[in-house]
Order: sequence, then C-alpha cells, then structure tokens
Amino acid sequence: METFYCKMDFKFNFLDELLNTFDSEQKCIDFLEKLICSVVANTQSESLIPVIRKYIKQDAIVMTDDWRPYRILQNHYQHSFVYHQKKQYVIGNIHTNTI
Repeated sequence: METFYCKMDFKFNFLDELLNTFDSEQKCIDFLEKLICSVVANTQSESLIPVIRKYIKQDAIVMTDDWRPYRILQNHYQHSFVYHQKKQYVIGNIHTNTI
C-alpha cells in the first residue's frame, strides 16, 4: 500500500501522475483495480492504523519510511522501514519507492 497525503484544497492531478509512473496504461488500470482510498481525520496513528488493519492482511509484509505514526505497525505486521530522515531510502529489498 502506498500512501499519499494532501490537504483538500491542494490541486494535484493524481491520475496524470499515476499514469506517468507506469510503462503501460494496462499496468495502471491493473493497479487502480486494487487501489483503496480512504479519508482519515488526520495522519496520526489513531486515524491511520484502523484503516490499515481493515484492508491489509495480518500476514502481509509492510514496508514504510520511519515516520513515527507507522511505528505501531510492528505490533500487527511484519514491519520493516527505511530511515528517510537519515537520507536512507533502501535497505536490501526494503524501500518505499514502488507502489
């Protein structure tokens, strides 16, 4: 699951940007068929974790950055993360660079 946060007044053409990340329109369509979007009150753990637990299977391997609200994920999943604050973006096969 890839996350994208924005304020409601932020003008961002998500579909155009998404199409630019795939090498074919069909791959983009395949991705969109699996996409889950949810509006949350804020980006803190108490808002995010219930949504994550609702849609992500218990046996999933979850990879995130080191953002503090994600730390609780290790209580529910096999959770690995990279330290973006330390400019670390890949540790072996752990990264957040692809959807």
